[in-house]
Amino acid sequence: MSNTRRFWARLAADFCSENLLLEDPLFEAPAYSSFQFDLDQDIDFDALDRWSAWCPTCGFPFVRITPNKKFCSLECARSASRNNKRTEVRAAHEIKFVGIDGEGISTKDASEKIIDHNCVVMVANGIGTEPLILHKNGDRLETEDIFEWLYYTVLPAHPDACFVTYSMGYDLSQWIKDLPESRARMLFTKQGIASRKRRNSANPTPFSVYWRPDRGLPREWELDALGTKRLKLRLREREWRNYDAPRVNSDPENKAPQWMYISDVFSFFQCSFIKAIDPAPRLMAGTPSIVTAEEFATVKAGKRRRSDAAFDRTMIEYCALECEVLARLMKELNQGMIGNGIRLPRHKFFGPGQTAQATMDLLVKSGAGDFTRKNIEGTVPFRFRDAARQSYFGGWFEIFKHGLHEGTSYEDDINSAYPKVMTQLPCLLHGQYVAGDGSPYRSSKLRPHRKNGFGLGPGQCLCLVDAHVIGSHPRIGAMLHRRKNGCVLRAHQTGMVLAA
Repeated sequence: MSNTRRFWARLAADFCSENLLLEDPLFEAPAYSSFQFDLDQDIDFDALDRWSAWCPTCGFPFVRITPNKKFCSLECARSASRNNKRTEVRAAHEIKFVGIDGEGISTKDASEKIIDHNCVVMVANGIGTEPLILHKNGDRLETEDIFEWLYYTVLPAHPDACFVTYSMGYDLSQWIKDLPESRARMLFTKQGIASRKRRNSANPTPFSVYWRPDRGLPREWELDALGTKRLKLRLREREWRNYDAPRVNSDPENKAPQWMYISDVFSFFQCSFIKAIDPAPRLMAGTPSIVTAEEFATVKAGKRRRSDAAFDRTMIEYCALECEVLARLMKELNQGMIGNGIRLPRHKFFGPGQTAQATMDLLVKSGAGDFTRKNIEGTVPFRFRDAARQSYFGGWFEIFKHGLHEGTSYEDDINSAYPKVMTQLPCLLHGQYVAGDGSPYRSSKLRPHRKNGFGLGPGQCLCLVDAHVIGSHPRIGAMLHRRKNGCVLRAHQTGMVLAA
């Protein structure tokens, strides 16, 4: 039996079993059913072949309504559509990470004292990619050299990648070493950032900082930074702006060039790069290591020789390996986030704050919580929100003695201290707020809560106090105090907000 004959035979059998052979006493099969034919009789199956098809999704036969119909139903067509493939790709959220790092050498005077330090090599490398290298045979790399290489070499080679560095403070200071002081102040100081804020727009992103290395050339860099956590840049090919000339609308077809984002991922790990990639803890936990023993030894040796490093092939190979290992580390981190339902965009890998925000957005979207900013501001009184902000100081390292110390010194630390306290904080949306003056222990409003006391335990009340504190120790300050410029001091006398 031919394939076409087999197709129509199965289709007829399926139809008869579903429609004609029903166990219903009120149903009588018609004697003139079109499916009552002998398969051995002569039927023109070739004429029927163009109307017969097998659905590639479910594998069942069906009759085409049109000669080009491919699927038996709309559900099967949707399952095989490219939109479904796109959904699968988005669910996987596989991001290509490319590490960027630079190495420098020190310049010493006749007495072997370091008088300068310059970046001499830049490397960009990912997992299974060819390292991209920039150097001038040991000479200092200038800011324009680095920006040109980043934007015209690294970005075109990996247009869909997430570019990351580890502890970008040193690298960034070398990259922008040739920026004019006025441009650097606009980029990093509070006054410069405030002057770039948009006045009549809901867009919170400030205006970019423009830098033109040569006013005679139609090239201008656009820069913006989130402190030392992320740098974004792009190059515009345009003439020097004449503010006295009439303003001409830009050509709508001339689209703005692509931004390049470079993120510092140090805050995800809060430790040295050696500790972050150390294979020993992973092996103890039963998880695979991201480096081999030889690679780990190479990275450690490269870190040790930084103080007296010289530009050579070893420096380039070490830098390329470090970038690749960083890409592996970020791939591992991204897979862990995906396992918890968190998917960060490529330009948001600059700190765990973005992970926390994505987690909260996920909870709100799923209906597990309603703690949006709008709801919090509408429920929590401003006085409490302001007091809570003023009472937060973060970690504090106290120095009780200056100079040399004879004998043994001890350091105590609490693992995961911040997360532990967070789990004990009361809910902002479902709490009761009481405000008053004077001593909390004598307030009639707090009389129902005195039995359990103040604190974070079950049944206790979290109390924020605006008080003037005087210390009793001649050398150790009273309590922490935050000045208007943001710096934190521990003064002998202070007015502050305390959490009890």
